[in-house]
Amino acid sequence: PSAKAVARERLLRDMYARSTVGGRRAQERTLHRLATAGGLALLPVTDDVLEWIAAAFKPGKHRFGPACLGLLKQLHSKAGH
Repeated sequence: PSAKAVARERLLRDMYARSTVGGRRAQERTLHRLATAGGLALLPVTDDVLEWIAAAFKPGKHRFGPACLGLLKQLHSKAGH
């Protein structure tokens, strides 16, 4: 692999602490499940997706909600939208 590819791989591998990887995966699964439950595709993020997911977290006043919305924004951007 090229030096650029190796550098990129290292960056992506080390971007998150190993202890947070499981939590991010759980958040991503939660987002997909919520979107599916609402009959929506998670990506690209539309107003409907954003409102549906935010509304799902509101009743329980989950601290997890804002973190998931931040992850949703990252997933949207990473997918090239």
